[in-house]
Amino acid sequence: GTVLSGAQTNVYSISKCLAVPNTLYCGTESGEVYKTINGGDTWTNASKTLVTTLAPQAVIANGGISAIAVHPTNPDLVYAGAGSEVFKTTNGGISWTVVFDSNIALFGYIDNPAEIYINTNTPETILLAGKAGIHRTTNGGTSWTTVLTNESFDIKAQPGNPNTLYTVRRNN
Repeated sequence: GTVLSGAQTNVYSISKCLAVPNTLYCGTESGEVYKTINGGDTWTNASKTLVTTLAPQAVIANGGISAIAVHPTNPDLVYAGAGSEVFKTTNGGISWTVVFDSNIALFGYIDNPAEIYINTNTPETILLAGKAGIHRTTNGGTSWTTVLTNESFDIKAQPGNPNTLYTVRRNN
């Protein structure tokens, strides 16, 4: 695929579809999302509309795509986080919509959102960790509630039990 930002880019986040493991997406420092359907042999830009129409300043200026998560059974449904926002595509990156904005002030290089977690048993339940804490949606991003207000850096599920979660957070 074409790299909009130059000849080389750094990957900040990567995720695959559990049901279709050859489909992976990665988020880059330059604010682009790339997709492969052959296990990484070739990659195409899946974020041309994301970078050019939705949020070029937030995506590129605030640390790129710092978190990405692919639905466990639908390889075309992806959440990507950049700046204070989370974007969603339901068509493999052809188009993107904003489904979350923490509205936090961003200064300099920001690694935010830090993690997007999709529950494998109930994929409409998604958790987001970042500077504004942990937020949860139970309807695929239509509405969100705050779970924790401390800055959070990671969310992982207990192996074999996606309903038991662990997080790394700031203690202030």
